[in-house]
Amino acid sequence: MVKILILTETVAGYGHYSAANSLKKAIRMRYPSLEVHIVCMLPLISKPLETLIGKFYTQTLRFAPSLWGAAYSQDREWDRFFREPLGKLVSGKLKEIIDSLSPKLIVCTHAFCLSACTHLKQKKAGSFRLGAVVTDFDAHSFWIHPDVDFYIIAHEEIGNKIRMKTPLPRLYPTGIPIDPSFSLNQKDARRARQQLGIDLDRFTILLMGGGGGMGPIKKSLDSFRKSFCHQPFQLLIITGNNQALYESLHMETRTDPHIYTFPFVHNMVDFMCASDFIITKPGGMTCSEAMATGLPMVICKPIPGQEENNSDFLLNRGAAIRQDKPKRLPEDLSGLLQQPQQLALMRKQASSIGKPYSSFHGAEIIADHLH
Repeated sequence: MVKILILTETVAGYGHYSAANSLKKAIRMRYPSLEVHIVCMLPLISKPLETLIGKFYTQTLRFAPSLWGAAYSQDREWDRFFREPLGKLVSGKLKEIIDSLSPKLIVCTHAFCLSACTHLKQKKAGSFRLGAVVTDFDAHSFWIHPDVDFYIIAHEEIGNKIRMKTPLPRLYPTGIPIDPSFSLNQKDARRARQQLGIDLDRFTILLMGGGGGMGPIKKSLDSFRKSFCHQPFQLLIITGNNQALYESLHMETRTDPHIYTFPFVHNMVDFMCASDFIITKPGGMTCSEAMATGLPMVICKPIPGQEENNSDFLLNRGAAIRQDKPKRLPEDLSGLLQQPQQLALMRKQASSIGKPYSSFHGAEIIADHLH
């Protein structure tokens, strides 16, 4: 049986793993004879190191986000101090996995493992094709290697940036792979609301902060609670893996009509189909899912670096607005309610960007590169 190895991580958010899992689902549905393995490398190298990096990342974003933004912008320093040393560090363990599985093709949905793969390719340690899935609407130089055979990217502009540094790989702007349900299970808003057990007619706002439940969710909720007596809103709050936040908000809002709280959900397509707007931090996966359902975004306090770039992409195309002050969110959305033409235009722009079949297209690209 032909084997495919997908390398990813969960250390800096769930989106990288979600892209890997979406690809795996699509490959199994389209090509059931292929064997797909997903491996997170960091826990295999050192579980304490994974924990340390995860804590450093989340604490930096929480207390010194500008520091992360400044570090992210230093492409050359990332290359010099991280890419090559990390590649050599990971390559030993990765070679053991490759020797064990003998994959014909490796796909990386996190840049961490890409250096190790190119290091092994340069040493002729394994005869595998190598692909990369860039999980944002921009490509940091950490992703760009001349030994990568192909890239799956969110849009054409990323391809231009990659070509400036390495002209060799094939580029496929088929979108960040999202769950196949976004192409198979979309439904109209009323049916989705009925399925979720919420009001069928109220203007519905989805409030979330990615898989980690990050961002100003609590402050945004407080702003909307003050305005609910004046506005016909209903609020769906998804806290992701942030269980403490879910328990806190669930207790706080349990008697509030038209406010619904949820932990991590596996039917995100239903929540997005049910919503008129989403307020969130602009992670690559969340943006891709929202665009696939034609759901306009309110971007609130993006992380400097990759999320700022994602934000700029959507703002420039008219699929989102930005409001970094949570207390102003009800006012902004009330204004949009009074401008149905602008709201319809934002939905149209979101749909034009969206790529609901991205995981299936990614599966087809991978299958083509097996031959």
